Amino acid sequence: MHLSMANLFDSMTMNGDYLEAVYRPYGTIQHGWTTTQSVFWNTTGNSYLSGQSVIVKSKQFGNGYVIGTRGAANAVEYLVPANDASAPQDFVEGIGTSADLVPQSLYLDQKAKRLSNEGPTTPSPVNLLTNPGFEEGNLNGWMGWNNGTLAQKVDTDNPQEGTYKLTHWASVAYQQLTYQQVSVPNGTYSASVWVRSGGGQKALRLFARNYGAAELTAEIGSSPVTSYTKYTIDNITVTNGQVEIGIWNDANANNWAAFDNFELVKK
Repeated sequence: MHLSMANLFDSMTMNGDYLEAVYRPYGTIQHGWTTTQSVFWNTTGNSYLSGQSVIVKSKQFGNGYVIGTRGAANAVEYLVPANDASAPQDFVEGIGTSADLVPQSLYLDQKAKRLSNEGPTTPSPVNLLTNPGFEEGNLNGWMGWNNGTLAQKVDTDNPQEGTYKLTHWASVAYQQLTYQQVSVPNGTYSASVWVRSGGGQKALRLFARNYGAAELTAEIGSSPVTSYTKYTIDNITVTNGQVEIGIWNDANANNWAAFDNFELVKK
């Protein structure tokens, strides 16, 4: 790669990988400076690459910008001495705090402004959950507990949207917990999920807990839910930097429920 100027890397997610904008002394003809005036905006890091401790390396020719990171892996490498060839060091802010970044997507914000005659628009809130609609085809990002009978799976049978959904079912009575623990800045949040159910459960609910106060729930209940219905927990006031969102299902034999498009957003 040779010099590529003024790129926007917007809302990217790193899973055991990193973004690099540095001088590269490689190749039969050296790659040299890869970029200048490029922006890394709202980068999420789920995990670091083995042997690495950053998700963005930005030492661009001239000026570069890293605005907002978050996730379990959120560090940025950018410091350089004053006499370094890439000096001045790139502008970096919001490391680990981009859940509060406005707009969450610079591209979508600029696109909306270009297409609208009404000036600036309010950006859509960003879903803070990993794999919220199970479109990875698995339970990546989610944890589970059961009382001896595994009753959770990801399948393709009638999702609310996309290709996949989460299903709870077993041929015997079961208790199944499916949940996700998320690190977030303190503040007020809303959680929701779309649900179908055959009914009959002893208890079926969406919950928010371990956020610094008593558990909150949206009761789905034991009655059949014949078409996808959205259940919401509003005004989750996080005071300890984390929240756990999930489903508790205490069911009789052959009770089933389907879940899709979980959401956790900052208000």
